[in-house]
Amino acid sequence: MRYMVRNTNEDLSRVAQRLFGNATDPSGVDLYKEDKLYTLEMDIPGLDKESLDITLEKSLLTIKGKKNSADSDKRHYYQKGRHFGEFVKRFSVPSNTSSESIKASYKDGVLKIEFAENVSESKINVLFN
Repeated sequence: MRYMVRNTNEDLSRVAQRLFGNATDPSGVDLYKEDKLYTLEMDIPGLDKESLDITLEKSLLTIKGKKNSADSDKRHYYQKGRHFGEFVKRFSVPSNTSSESIKASYKDGVLKIEFAENVSESKINVLFN
């Protein structure tokens, strides 16, 4: 009798990609719609304002950033679970999304992007609180 071992992470990634579009890592992201307003909330604590870049090109919303580590060569870690470095996340948005309708804010480690339906290419400014 043969058993087929399935890669659960790969299966979950496929489901997330179908639900949320092309995201490089769907963990820590909520994307939902209320009436005609879409909201994306992403947990990215520890970001500097200068290291966050959000763009919309056609129907692809791209979020780029970098979390710097305070590591020292003198530290000997017993456990290290925080993630540092660069990241890129991409999301397909409805093709009729208007760049004028996009609002982005960053507060308490949570990036919040809201947009309504209608896409022109645009760079999105983030309001840091």
